[in-house]
Amino acid sequence: MLGVALSLFATTSIGIFMGTIARSMPQLGLLMILVLLPLQMLSGALPT
Repeated sequence: MLGVALSLFATTSIGIFMGTIARSMPQLGLLMILVLLPLQMLSGALPT
């Protein structure tokens, strides 16, 4: 349970940080694809 909470906190923190850096919504979308999607795939959270 602690691991789930830590993972959610870390992912949310990265998303908020990228939201402060991105100048527009399309740029934020591209950043999400480049950063969060590989992290989720490498963590084993997404089925292949």
